Amino acid sequence: MTNQQLKAHCEDVIANPQDHLDWVVDMAKEAFAALNQSVSPELKLPDGWVAVPMEPTEEMIAAWRDDMDKSYAKEHAIKIGEDEIVFAHQAMLAAAPAVPHTAPIEPICATGGAEWVSIEDEPPRDGSWCIAIEEGDLAGDVVYWENGAWKSEFGRDEYTHWMYHPAAPEEE
Repeated sequence: MTNQQLKAHCEDVIANPQDHLDWVVDMAKEAFAALNQSVSPELKLPDGWVAVPMEPTEEMIAAWRDDMDKSYAKEHAIKIGEDEIVFAHQAMLAAAPAVPHTAPIEPICATGGAEWVSIEDEPPRDGSWCIAIEEGDLAGDVVYWENGAWKSEFGRDEYTHWMYHPAAPEEE
């Protein structure tokens, strides 16, 4: 289901509250609000690594020029155009090593991590959207955790594991 389809479903639930349980309508309102917020996941990088833009910003180019003005290459800096700086930046990015396999770049969703947690080990925070699954199931259900209990449109409460619902991807 795409974000647009999910938004449309939430709008339908909100527009027809008589057809749904009150808590389902409340969840649809919260989901609709969350789907309309912009999300920018943080990146978790290994120590010693930084994230940089694919194209140098004006500030990066200005910093390079400022540094060159202070260095032994001052007379050469004047001859180097912005295109050359951009090409040099792109060449350095292309030559950069891959992030070590032992420490991949992982998106961190706005609501938490992305690993299954046993409900016996740790319950979710109250008011959390989660994906919950019963041991042996092939797929999880989107559910809500509140006051020590699952809220599910499916009426299930036998879930054994859960993870926080990831942030929606940004539309391109």
